[in-house]
Amino acid sequence: MLADNTPFTTDTHGRSLANAPAIGRGLGTVMLDRRTKEWRRRAELIALFTTAIGRDNVSAILAGQIEAAAELAVVAEMTRAAFMAGSGATADDVVRTANQAQRAEKALGIAARTKPQKPSLEAYLSGAAAA
Repeated sequence: MLADNTPFTTDTHGRSLANAPAIGRGLGTVMLDRRTKEWRRRAELIALFTTAIGRDNVSAILAGQIEAAAELAVVAEMTRAAFMAGSGATADDVVRTANQAQRAEKALGIAARTKPQKPSLEAYLSGAAAA
């Protein structure tokens, strides 16, 4: 049995964990090169989602969800581009990644925040009576 402070160096199959991503670090910090168009697109989406939600309303947990949604959107875009170029992605891959990205965006609640409010019944009727 390992001591509490001893890090694991292999997984259950004996593979080295030296290059495994640390827990809590997402795709953006491990998999994407920060000089690529994908990284720039990720940063653009994070800024877009953060602005849509409101910078003052973003907690640490919500910031993580925003990063995940942006990363999933980038993966969906990359998969779609690979499919259109005929370089190995299938239509099923495109649908699955797009659906996952859409669910992550919906979980942020941006559409609910930005949806225009309908007038109340009283306001509608008073406006209709004036016309």
